[in-house]
Amino acid sequence: MMRTRLKTTVAALAALALMTTMTAATASAHQLRSSGMPSNDDSGRSGYFVWNDGHSLHLQMTSGDDSTSYRGELHTDGTFRDLSRDGDRQDQHISISDDGHTLRFRDTPNGDTAGLKVRVDGSDSVDLNLKRNGDDAPTDRIWIGHDDEHPDDNSFTLRV
Repeated sequence: MMRTRLKTTVAALAALALMTTMTAATASAHQLRSSGMPSNDDSGRSGYFVWNDGHSLHLQMTSGDDSTSYRGELHTDGTFRDLSRDGDRQDQHISISDDGHTLRFRDTPNGDTAGLKVRVDGSDSVDLNLKRNGDDAPTDRIWIGHDDEHPDDNSFTLRV
């Protein structure tokens, strides 16, 4: 009887250890590293390039034609500050909500590169929802950080 209880306890502890290991591995597998500019930012690829430089979050969009449009929303429980735009483009629209938690953008780079840079205060994460031509942006067209990682979905969270 004592042996049966011991075997059951050992099996339960082994199962618990395995579940803990699998949960930790799964959680870390989806952590996107956003530090450093994507290495293929200037490769002529069309899509989103997202990174942070330790001070600000950068979001660039490139297209190889005049018709590709980009739209999205960034949200944080902190505040967005010190917004700057790449270039002086009339078709680029960027707004930050009155409470500073939400940033919305819309742009058509017209065969060029467009983007923004913004500081995030009071939070270590930003939720992004990225669109391309009115649909969810394909994840193979979103490059994140120096390691050129792709998110699992067009809506994802970055640590900044």
